[in-house]
Amino acid sequence: MYIENIRSYKKLDFTFEDGVTVISGVNGSGKSSLLEACFMGLFGSKILSKDFVLADMIFKGAENAKINSVLSTLGEYLLEQVFRYSSKSENALSSRCVLFADGENIVDQATRTYEEICALLNMDEEAYRNCAYIRQGEIDVLINAKPKDRQRMIDDLLQLGKLEEYRERAGYAKTAVRRLERDAKK
Repeated sequence: MYIENIRSYKKLDFTFEDGVTVISGVNGSGKSSLLEACFMGLFGSKILSKDFVLADMIFKGAENAKINSVLSTLGEYLLEQVFRYSSKSENALSSRCVLFADGENIVDQATRTYEEICALLNMDEEAYRNCAYIRQGEIDVLINAKPKDRQRMIDDLLQLGKLEEYRERAGYAKTAVRRLERDAKK
């Protein structure tokens, strides 16, 4: 992953190795900023809320910011997110969002790139936020969720709805096979 002008990072290039990665450091050292950059590198501005705007993510004084994320799942994917900050309007916007697969540009529009990333990860930013990444101070959302909502979050992450759908399909197929066998014996 390559980060440029995001939060407290002017430039940072790093790789997550296979397995579990532990990020530790004293308060204010950039742990949360690093995780937010990873999250934004995957889902772009979809991570933002009313209280958390894109301009907050860009390094103070920088006009451009960039996050390149490399995903190695079923091939080599590079997701490039570029943001531009206007000091006049004090707003930021996404200026480039491109997904490359094995070096070839496959999607270069933010909404389509977002959809492709969701398909690759088998989760959207809400499922990721609720189950794989929780911002500092937001663990309460999962802990205090109603049991039904908490179960939905977990089901979405594990894709239990698809498992049930496949189970139903298998049941229909089994019934159809029995019917064909019965008809063949007549």
